[in-house]
Amino acid sequence: NTALKGDEIVNRVPATVGIVATVGLCLVGCSGQSDSSPSSSPDPNVITSNNAQLVLSKNAGAYVYGTLRNSSGNEVKIVGGTAESASKVTPEQVVTVDGKTTVELPQGGIPVPAQGDLTLEPTNYRIAIAGLTPTPPKGGTIHVNLALSNGSLSRISTTVQ
Repeated sequence: NTALKGDEIVNRVPATVGIVATVGLCLVGCSGQSDSSPSSSPDPNVITSNNAQLVLSKNAGAYVYGTLRNSSGNEVKIVGGTAESASKVTPEQVVTVDGKTTVELPQGGIPVPAQGDLTLEPTNYRIAIAGLTPTPPKGGTIHVNLALSNGSLSRISTTVQ
């Protein structure tokens, strides 16, 4: 064993404390899922729809329209999702200002009021679905898992138009 001199001890303590603190933070921060990640199983009781339609576009994509119902006591926001045979699901808002129409990603997601309804429509909020392959047949059903701001998923069924 080699004995450390007084100034060597002082110089090594901050480095040791820094390493211990970094490891401790990683263990705490990396130990589990974050609160914003969707849970692994759909929660069918938060967002439901009995008239959701999947309208196909010409570019291998589609849009979800219809009325969504939030049965919870809190507003939730649709922040993303997944769909069968799709590469991406994105909440969007169509905004028209001074005759110019743009498509935006709503800040924080699409809000669905507590114990209330929200209508997805071509001129306001909609859910874009990209990369549908193969193209689903008209009249068929596509299931969409909506990722919500509360960390859960809600599964809705859409009828292909």
